[in-house]
Amino acid sequence: MGARHYTAAVDVWSVGCIFGELLRRRILFQAQSPVQQLELITELLGSPTLEEMRYACEGAKSHMLRRAQKPPSLATLYNLSSQATHEAVHLLCQMLVFDPDKRITVVDALAHPYLDEGRLRYHSCMCTCCYTTSAGMRQYRVDFEPSAAHPFDDLWERKLTSVQQVKDTE
Repeated sequence: MGARHYTAAVDVWSVGCIFGELLRRRILFQAQSPVQQLELITELLGSPTLEEMRYACEGAKSHMLRRAQKPPSLATLYNLSSQATHEAVHLLCQMLVFDPDKRITVVDALAHPYLDEGRLRYHSCMCTCCYTTSAGMRQYRVDFEPSAAHPFDDLWERKLTSVQQVKDTE
């Protein structure tokens, strides 16, 4: 809603929108304008309180305050897809919270029970970190959460000063 301060909570909202799109198989808040997008969001999540909009820009706040209050329509989330289980809807609801301070964190989202089945499926046959013993038993790693060998380093990206510099490095 036009916030000027961004944290990882913005990324959680974005992932929530993508997750909703994966469940629904089309864009969750498809709109032609920011105002129309706010309308679609409030149709689903209900009207935010003034407290929930404390980080929003003044234009978004004034628009929302002029509108009639709407209750959340969370039951609609179960109708996004036949694959929308209680766990999926629960995670989606925690990701799509207006107040970024109350939104689920990345760490907590990754620990959500909805993701457990996916981890088990991945480690049962697709990963390279687990293996099958000669006796035919699957030997799993202790920690199912994948991790990179080295932390992501965006230093090269931060050093870029122009589009031309990017083109020259290709």
